[in-house]
Amino acid sequence: MQTATLKIENINPVRNKKFKISVISNGINKKQVFWCLVFILALFVASYIYFITQTTLNIVAYKSAEQKIIDINSEISGSEFKYISLKNKINLSLARSLGYIEASNVKFINPDATGQALSLVN
Repeated sequence: MQTATLKIENINPVRNKKFKISVISNGINKKQVFWCLVFILALFVASYIYFITQTTLNIVAYKSAEQKIIDINSEISGSEFKYISLKNKINLSLARSLGYIEASNVKFINPDATGQALSLVN
């Protein structure tokens, strides 16, 4: 326990008083506070480095995914072009050469016929 004596002088010189003030140390010394602050600073620096590294890795992963998307889109465009070119080759003469014939008796469903059911018996 550390004690200090403090003399407080009043404006009135007749009433000089002397006070005794006790200072109690609670066990915290400057070295412990210093090392605690150094540890917290090191923790913040390590966190900063970790988050910067993660951000960099995420940017690289984003660029890689973006490139894959571009490659897949170009592949899809090629497939669509191939599909359209094959679709345009199909015509009536190709169908006849493959053995297909035109339907002679074509029947369509009447959209106004509501309430009638389709049956295999009739």
